[in-house]
Amino acid sequence: MSALFDSTVELRIVFSVILMASSSDFTFVHDTLPRSPNEMWWESYTYLRFTSDGDSLGAIGPLRGMEYMSSEWEGSQLRAQRPLGHNAAVAVGPAVFYYGDSESYRVLAFEPGGRLTRIVERVAELKPVTDQVRTGYINDRLGAATDPQLRLAWDKYFAKVPFPNLLPAYRRFDVDPEGNLWVQDWDLPGSSEVAWSVFSPAGRWITDVWGPQGQILEVGVEHLILLLRDEVGVERVAMFRIIKPSQATR
Repeated sequence: MSALFDSTVELRIVFSVILMASSSDFTFVHDTLPRSPNEMWWESYTYLRFTSDGDSLGAIGPLRGMEYMSSEWEGSQLRAQRPLGHNAAVAVGPAVFYYGDSESYRVLAFEPGGRLTRIVERVAELKPVTDQVRTGYINDRLGAATDPQLRLAWDKYFAKVPFPNLLPAYRRFDVDPEGNLWVQDWDLPGSSEVAWSVFSPAGRWITDVWGPQGQILEVGVEHLILLLRDEVGVERVAMFRIIKPSQATR
């Protein structure tokens, strides 16, 4: 049993700075097969590994990627991510590649060569998609649409698209310097806090960590750096010290 964490962990802020703009882009291949209106499907992802010189070291996949739905808008066939649909989460640790499709609380661990070595699982009851959750998600998307035509398109799309009955099991993964896997719970729209479940390199659950809602930028042995957004969308980066119970009493 790892002594790094206990059953409760406190996050204490260390510093905070304001960022006026931030972006992060990545490229992946879409499934371009034709779809009939209102059809739901998963994209297929294959993860490629290369040396620093660009030589291929193999591939992991194909695996499920993002859950999409086909729809129509003014006579044209469109596709969009399914509202509150599933999406693949991945993270790379020391000699391990973690993958999960968020349909259940199940994480696959692959060695660099592509062989599945273990499965990380936790018994967790998935949260239901209630009317309140659905309305909050729609209002959040419509509020972010500044273009009237885009807002109208989203409004019509949400009026006919079927929402899932259950929320995804998690949102994203990260790995700290000691090889522990951090799994972020799916945070509801408007929530101010979010939880991370921490697992040892062997796949054992260690603890749950609660903190402000935000995107992990870095996980250290004793700190956590998050990208936070306020109610008007201004971004800031904040670093929190992870205070373990033994440290809090010193």
